[in-house]
Amino acid sequence: MKKSKLINYTTQDFVSEKELELKLFRWNNIKDKYLPKLKANGILRIVTTKVWNKECVSRVRHLFELEDECISKLPTNFLKD
Repeated sequence: MKKSKLINYTTQDFVSEKELELKLFRWNNIKDKYLPKLKANGILRIVTTKVWNKECVSRVRHLFELEDECISKLPTNFLKD
């Protein structure tokens, strides 16, 4: 595996637990389509974790390991067909 040169760690909060679960469900249904595009553009690894906390906030955190800093400058719509 290539060594990552840049790591992006993002926190995403949701209005409710149901909304969080829906997001995870939708991602699981489409990730096989998008992961090859992401990897071809320099993303080495994506990890999503659900955060359990005392504040009862519906939260996930995403860790993106990037091949280099150039991927962070990709337009957000590069995944569109």
